[in-house]
Amino acid sequence: GTEDIDSLKAVLMDHGWEEYGSYFRTVEIIDTIIEKFKKLDDRFDFVLVEGTDFSGEGAVFEMDINVLVAKNLGIPTIIVGTGIGKTLDEFIGNLQIAYDSFKDKDVEVLAVIANKVQEKNIPLILLNLSKRFRFFSFVIKVKSESIDFVFSSF
Repeated sequence: GTEDIDSLKAVLMDHGWEEYGSYFRTVEIIDTIIEKFKKLDDRFDFVLVEGTDFSGEGAVFEMDINVLVAKNLGIPTIIVGTGIGKTLDEFIGNLQIAYDSFKDKDVEVLAVIANKVQEKNIPLILLNLSKRFRFFSFVIKVKSESIDFVFSSF
């Protein structure tokens, strides 16, 4: 609660942190998300929480925020990665880093989704996903104006 945050701020400020530094902003963001989630959770049977997209310069910070939000809400996650503009190694590596980040904080990962990948790469991506992740994973490819789903259960 607010008293805990104020106590933490006081301790950190005693050790050189500035009150308006990024850490305090993160605490405020997560606290606001938790409050809003609780209100929705009380009203609905199911609440889908969408994280950030990890694009731009703040991608590492965004990942940390997503992990902290999922951890503090006590909710599982589904990791979605886009293949646009990435080599296969970069793409699979990014999915692995995301997976490890959630697992390291004891956040349950329900699935890994490979999104927007070239059709010719689907077998190779599925093979790589099956080696790294031991749960249901699938690939989404865009074909013309429709979306095809390629499912693979591990």
